[in-house]
Amino acid sequence: MSFAFINNPTYENEELKSVYNKWRQRQFGKRIPVHVFGSGSEGNSVYLKPYRTLIDLGLTYKVYQEYKPTFFLDVDYIILTHHHGDHLNPATLNRVLQNYPHIRIIMSDFMWNMITSDDFKPEYEKRKKGERVPFGHDPVFRTDESGHRIKKQSKWAQSFLKYKSKFRIAAPEMLKTHDGKAFLFEPLTVKHGDIVNIAVQISDPELEFEFLYASDLDNLGGERAFTDCYGNTQHVTGLNQNRRYTCMFLEANYDETLLQDWYNNLSEDDPEYRGKKARADGNLRHISEQEASAYIEQHLDENGLFVPLHASKTFGTLHQS
Repeated sequence: MSFAFINNPTYENEELKSVYNKWRQRQFGKRIPVHVFGSGSEGNSVYLKPYRTLIDLGLTYKVYQEYKPTFFLDVDYIILTHHHGDHLNPATLNRVLQNYPHIRIIMSDFMWNMITSDDFKPEYEKRKKGERVPFGHDPVFRTDESGHRIKKQSKWAQSFLKYKSKFRIAAPEMLKTHDGKAFLFEPLTVKHGDIVNIAVQISDPELEFEFLYASDLDNLGGERAFTDCYGNTQHVTGLNQNRRYTCMFLEANYDETLLQDWYNNLSEDDPEYRGKKARADGNLRHISEQEASAYIEQHLDENGLFVPLHASKTFGTLHQS
């Protein structure tokens, strides 16, 4: 059996490099109407063609233009999961806002407050020479002699505020493309370190498409509370623990055995110890292949497809390249 969204002649389909069933068996000949621009630290962005919806915008404008010069004319919605630089390229977003007034940008209220604040820095804050820490996981603020924070206006905040009418806060709703295709969008809030991220659920009975996109999260559980990067308490829904999907794009960042072997071979006498340990520690903010497999076996349909996201090229086995 194959679902209607697989090899559907109505849409321009693509055979992705790494597609699996719920038992992590490689699937071939399963063409789906999805284009993966990128999945990983170099940039994340996935386009769902039937729904004219782009999830994340982590690449340069040039990348999208090289795919198709008129690409953004086809897009109706851009869903941004969180503000980190590999999921949001602010220069690309700014250009989209300026040139494509029909596109609506969807994000969490946490992200909206972040990208319009004085603190928004999508790249990296320098801590010490040679050490770079992603903003949002370990915020670094300049202070005056009295210890009070010195705020510096964000380069992008004013531009995003100027186009505020093009943004909407993520909430369950029926969306419709400019050519009349209707679908149900249901966001889930998830924890990623000390920030709020969103996972994307899309439902379309016509194509038998029950879809989940979840990347950059540190657990696959349900509702929980945590302290964010500002010291505030956040309550997130977590992933749905009762739903079954026909297609899952789910983070599977590292193989637990490979990562543990790396730790076992670390030596504090190694001049590169600090960098090697930091490289491994960064993966612990993500979902392992084993954790992803357990969730998939429980929530992916018998004939469904699993596409791994954000797989580490050093510690993972399921990367798209």
